[in-house]
Amino acid sequence: MKKTLICALVVALGAAALAIKLLVFPSVKDAYFASDNRSMRELPADLIVVRPTHYPFLKRNGIFYGDAPDDGRNDWRVMGRNVPFRSVIAAAYDCSPSRVFLPPDAPAGNFDFLDTFPTNQEKQLQKFIRGKFGYAAQTEAQDADVLLLKVTDPALPELKISSAGERPHVRWDNVKLSCKHLRLRFMINYLERFSPVPIVDETGLTNFYDYSFAWDPETIRQLRDPATVAATEAGIVKGLGLELEPETASVKMVVVKKVN
Repeated sequence: MKKTLICALVVALGAAALAIKLLVFPSVKDAYFASDNRSMRELPADLIVVRPTHYPFLKRNGIFYGDAPDDGRNDWRVMGRNVPFRSVIAAAYDCSPSRVFLPPDAPAGNFDFLDTFPTNQEKQLQKFIRGKFGYAAQTEAQDADVLLLKVTDPALPELKISSAGERPHVRWDNVKLSCKHLRLRFMINYLERFSPVPIVDETGLTNFYDYSFAWDPETIRQLRDPATVAATEAGIVKGLGLELEPETASVKMVVVKKVN
């Protein structure tokens, strides 16, 4: 009799745990991963998943950030399709993949992931990765191969100091990315998403600028091809009177470790 009661209790607790799991983490449909930056706002809130990719055949993969519903709770959502574990970690710890140092036993293969939590999105994704895969990370200074961004033309012909009081703005017109009232850090962060190594700013430029750089489909394709990334990025910054120089330097890296 006692054994029967214990078994019944275990079954009841298991059912309750499943109900809680379904309540906290609603089921994630494959159709959600067909969303783009705009339609991501239509996805339900409180979704989080990291799974082996269902889309190894897709050419348009990567990480996508989208707006959240205008409900005062959130300002972005993040989704990844067919990306390596390094990119999942980069999204969770708000860095570029080139700044992620993985251990030899890190999960292989590619993944899909989605995070539509209303607050603390990165913390929620970190917690999920720790619970599902047993990995966590912390920032540490390490010597690494880098690209130093330097000034080659002091006239900076394509960098215009923006007027005080302007609002930051970014616009893509299928030919170039136009940036208004932004520091160079925006461009550096953008390019570092594709770069195999971190990019370190040694220009000393701290003003807000108006500038633009090539961002047509061919440029994007070249940046997604490991064989052409360095030459493409060098061409982009050259038009602004800058250059990228290979070097070794101490930089902040997100070091991933097994925790359980």
